Amino acid sequence: MNRQTLKWMARSAGTVASLGMLGTGCFGEPPDTQARLRALDVESRKLNASADGLEERLMGSQAELQLWSELQRRHQNVSALALTNSDEHLRGMIRYLAAQEGKSRKLRHAPVASAERVGDPAVDSGPASDNDAAPVGDSAPPAPAYTRMAQAGRRHRTVRP
Repeated sequence: MNRQTLKWMARSAGTVASLGMLGTGCFGEPPDTQARLRALDVESRKLNASADGLEERLMGSQAELQLWSELQRRHQNVSALALTNSDEHLRGMIRYLAAQEGKSRKLRHAPVASAERVGDPAVDSGPASDNDAAPVGDSAPPAPAYTRMAQAGRRHRTVRP
């Protein structure tokens, strides 16, 4: 085959194809066109609604993720503050315990402060009159006397033998 024949066949095939395309779609609408357009419109609306729902869920998930990230950051700050506070409190407790141990050592090694003799008020005040006085030759034992010993560093406590 020569070139001329090939060209003519290509032109005639192109012409037939273009006429076939024009003949099928341009000379009238198929009878179910309106129903198909309505079905496509309904389907388009459903797809848009599902896409909107998906977008809303994704945005909600993103907001929830941001919330949890913020809560995690705040928790770390609060935990750091609590650890700092408890560390300071523990150090204060250690200082207080050391001071109390030092006081305890001082008190254990301190001598007894004093012992004083306190007698019976009736005996200490002396006779009320000359008639109440005991006879001179009578050697009656004196009224019992209690010693009051102040314990080192403790007020208002007495030990009676």
